[in-house]
Amino acid sequence: PVTWLSTLMSAFLHPFHGIASRHPLPASEYATASALRAHHISGIVVDSATACQIVNTRKKVVDAEYEDEVLPLLAHFDLCFSPLNDGKYVFPLLLPSATGLPSWLKRPFADAQMEGRRYHCSNESDFFPPTLASLLITSLATLCCRLGGTPMFFARGTAVVSIYGGFAAVYLTDDDRYLDIFTLGTNRVDLLSAIVAYLVGILLSSYHGLQISRGRLVRLLSSELSDPRVDSPCEHPLLGPCRIDTVTTTVIRNPNPIVPAWVADEHERALPPIPDRVKLTYTTRAAYLMRHRRDRDAWLGEHEQQTRLLLVDPQLVRETFPKHTTEPDAPVAAAAAAALPPRDVRPDQSPLIVVAS
Repeated sequence: PVTWLSTLMSAFLHPFHGIASRHPLPASEYATASALRAHHISGIVVDSATACQIVNTRKKVVDAEYEDEVLPLLAHFDLCFSPLNDGKYVFPLLLPSATGLPSWLKRPFADAQMEGRRYHCSNESDFFPPTLASLLITSLATLCCRLGGTPMFFARGTAVVSIYGGFAAVYLTDDDRYLDIFTLGTNRVDLLSAIVAYLVGILLSSYHGLQISRGRLVRLLSSELSDPRVDSPCEHPLLGPCRIDTVTTTVIRNPNPIVPAWVADEHERALPPIPDRVKLTYTTRAAYLMRHRRDRDAWLGEHEQQTRLLLVDPQLVRETFPKHTTEPDAPVAAAAAAALPPRDVRPDQSPLIVVAS
């Protein structure tokens, strides 16, 4: 019932005995980054026994015999998830906001190359539903667990994980208007491709009325901070000074298979399934989504046309960004796309050009 769920959530948010009251011990007691990270994770997860204790503080709401069912039930409604699949859950939208990069991530973040996108609602009156961010963070945590990664940091609408020697992150602004996805390290393009596929899958499956645009999230170099050509840089709580570049996207007709194989597997998990009537025509979910919009057997709807342009895999779409004179190299994703063998490329519609403010 709604009343029961409201009582449960209000108990978790209670300032004296809710989740936010479980403050971690002072960081000075720990010396290593791994210990700080482990203590952070232990301070934000909650098990069924603790959850029921919190809820039953003022009056008995959950009977002992149903104690183990409470958090799995809430996870079913996408309100929480278990980052380590160990029966301990995180409520990503009940955590404190991310106000800065945690100390155990500052050094690895400082030197790593980054690739990122900022997604925002096209209509001024829209915002990202809380469950969308929760679903995306859950997908990221599941991906991390499946690939043998390590959860590193969680805050409100925010998750940072370590995978394949790099980092992947999701960040939702406090006003729920902007959603950032960024990756760092040598595998940053592949990681970004996989995570964005989950965002596209979520939008296609559950949020048909939500129109999303995007820009390229770029961390500013120190030399750019005083450059007058860089207009209105934004201060990102996890990345520091950033700018948002426009993105022009064209769909690649007859795309090559996604590589490497694990990225193709994640697209297969993330994107909507192929209808039975055309399973013999399209061998992968990505191929079905990138089909010709006037296919007689599988007509491409307007929402699918717009949403698939949010993908970033260079085998599926070609992105172009403005060239800044302060940048020594071309954007990573654009370079990767240019390295592909020649093929028939055409915009499925007018190229999407977005300026994220």
